[in-house]
Amino acid sequence: MKHKKIRCANERKVALVPFCFFSLHYFSYLNFLFFKLFYLKKMVKQFFHFLCHCCCCLWLRRLSCNLKNHFSSKKKNEAHFLKKEKNPLSTSD
Repeated sequence: MKHKKIRCANERKVALVPFCFFSLHYFSYLNFLFFKLFYLKKMVKQFFHFLCHCCCCLWLRRLSCNLKNHFSSKKKNEAHFLKKEKNPLSTSD
């Protein structure tokens, strides 16, 4: 059976199409199919990129909040320790 190579207009993909089925309608259907497949692939890739970006932002935000809380509690502990040093008779914590 003879085959004819066709090149998709929007991508550099080559499809081997049986020559007897080769017509303008078949070519337009193949072109549409390739376009849809690559468009969906691109959209899925963008969607996962967006999800990864959101996860990274949330993780960085949580990390910054944890660091802020850590340093603020450290300052409170230092202030409490200095207060105890100045007044050693104080029994209140």
